[in-house]
Amino acid sequence: MLFPLTRAWTPLQKWAIILSTATAILLSTAGIYRISGDANRRHAENKRRNVAVAVFGGDVAFKQFLNAKKIMAQRLYLKQTDASKAWPYSLASYIHDPEVDLSRAQVDALHALFASQTSYLWTHDVPDDTPVMVKLCLPDYGVLFTCTSADFTVQIAICMKCDLFAVFVGAGNGAKRVNREEDLDAMKPGLAKLLGELFPLASDITEIRLKSSNQGLQPTAGGVSIYGNLADSR
Repeated sequence: MLFPLTRAWTPLQKWAIILSTATAILLSTAGIYRISGDANRRHAENKRRNVAVAVFGGDVAFKQFLNAKKIMAQRLYLKQTDASKAWPYSLASYIHDPEVDLSRAQVDALHALFASQTSYLWTHDVPDDTPVMVKLCLPDYGVLFTCTSADFTVQIAICMKCDLFAVFVGAGNGAKRVNREEDLDAMKPGLAKLLGELFPLASDITEIRLKSSNQGLQPTAGGVSIYGNLADSR
């Protein structure tokens, strides 16, 4: 801000000039800090919402998943015991149906669904001071995708009843689960369409596919919310 020096300013005018200059500097500085703060928040959010880390446990498994040329799908059925249901988080607790091959278009569709940030609700990958939201139900995986690339295997188990998934690195029932995010609500319509193509005679998948087109993103089971607040699950 420039002012002519040849003019004799009154004390009141001088104070007005000083105040206006100081105000301009403060507003400019505040704008810089606001822009910087917004950028930092976006950077932190993008760093948290990292699909490779939160879903696949790291870049290696994520890249192997994306590079997998052969992907198989099979139905899973939770084994029943005399006392109760088997432990539902373990792949060893399920009966595995024969596998079916995904076409090139179906492989691309699965890659697109699990690689996109918008496919997740991000209810688990949150700042340390934010409560984690978890679903108050146990999974009952109904479909397993096995993605093979060279000597590396990534398995993705799907529960369409509570809209949960689990990612396992390694082959077989002893593979290690690696995912932190586990909600598939946001990708359910696209995933239900893919499952309908793979298992067109499965009545449970057909029903889910028909319902998913009219379903919102609020996860429900039997008409009630299945989200609970877990203050610290990490």
